[in-house]
Amino acid sequence: MRSDIIVSGPHSSGGVVFKDGTLLTVGPSTEIEISRYMFRPEEAKYDFSLYLRKGTAIYSSGKLGKLAPESVSLNTPRAAVGVRGTRFIVKAD
Repeated sequence: MRSDIIVSGPHSSGGVVFKDGTLLTVGPSTEIEISRYMFRPEEAKYDFSLYLRKGTAIYSSGKLGKLAPESVSLNTPRAAVGVRGTRFIVKAD
């Protein structure tokens, strides 16, 4: 859901599979906010924005990243990542 926050403990990790098949894996001591998520291909409406406050995350694009890569963004306290249908690891201290 919009504005949901995923928090993992110091010895844990977790994963989320979104409706379009996007995979998000979070490592230990991570806090990440799902700022926006919209996947409505029948209306050509796409939006996906994440904010990684701290910790590590692995992002792997699903259909949304392939259909509308410009609608995907990931921000950290010091940087912004533009996603273009790829897979990457990001860390924020």
